Amino acid sequence: MDKHEITEIMACLPQEKTHYRYFKDYFALQLLSYLADEQALSIDQLRHTPFARLLHKPVMRPLLAMCGDGLINPWRINAQWQEPSLPFLLTIGTWGGEDWDWQQTSRPGYNLVLRLNFTRAHDSRFEKLLRPLHYDTFNEYSHCHPVLQADERPYFRETLAWARLDIDMEQGEVLIEEIQTDWVREAMEALEKRQPCKAHKASEDPHCNACKASRSLHQYMNAVLKPYARVWDQAMLSAAIFFIRKELGIHNIFYHTWNSGNAFKNLHSDAYKPPRSLYTQLPKQFCFQPSSAVPQFLRGRKAQKRLRKHAISPCFYQLQV
Repeated sequence: MDKHEITEIMACLPQEKTHYRYFKDYFALQLLSYLADEQALSIDQLRHTPFARLLHKPVMRPLLAMCGDGLINPWRINAQWQEPSLPFLLTIGTWGGEDWDWQQTSRPGYNLVLRLNFTRAHDSRFEKLLRPLHYDTFNEYSHCHPVLQADERPYFRETLAWARLDIDMEQGEVLIEEIQTDWVREAMEALEKRQPCKAHKASEDPHCNACKASRSLHQYMNAVLKPYARVWDQAMLSAAIFFIRKELGIHNIFYHTWNSGNAFKNLHSDAYKPPRSLYTQLPKQFCFQPSSAVPQFLRGRKAQKRLRKHAISPCFYQLQV
């Protein structure tokens, strides 16, 4: 997107806080709710579509138990909310510019960024446990990644993950460029690097600063971050689809495959390539289907030149909801 397009889109979006809650496999219910928007779904017919895999999720059992007539409708889906769930705050931003290669976009221009931010409840526990030990943040690369900045809004929340979106309102298409977290990765790296206090290896000393630091980090990881780390990728993609469907009103969603995505974004070095599972297992969970279709805005000469450079044919995942 060019700067004018993304400015127009953002001007039409809600500017207030958007709350989003998630529990494991909630995406299955969310996808079915979009499919059942206009009419009830026949379970028998659903079993013969790419969405059949959703019916095998444990979260679906209570719903299916309510559907003795073989039909899934919106009110039955809405009755399936589960607790505990995780609260998030969604914010939007932009990413991109003239430096096409460094920005890792599939075409020159800008992406809209959807951020999955923690709430104050998480941030206060993080600060209480780790800020006294000089942990500033687990978004170490905040200056070069599209996380929420402290001076960007009247309020600030740490960013768990983000999704970059390239949008074509005219054609009704969205490409999910990437889904990424720094927070989970860097927190896990900090835990791996944290060495036990050699002086008190056998038994922790409650007055030893090194022992306190190790204990507080373990407490944060196990008591605070663990439930987020388990579902961050599901929650981020689910929030992105919610945003695309409900806020943008777009039904045709593309998602990069591993090889094609690396080629479009010109990622040569393994050091810059994202985790493979985010471009294989994750979209398949959400019923994206491999497709030879290409978003209209990537059919130009510049984008195709990158594919030829990598000697591959374009391939995307596609979801229509």
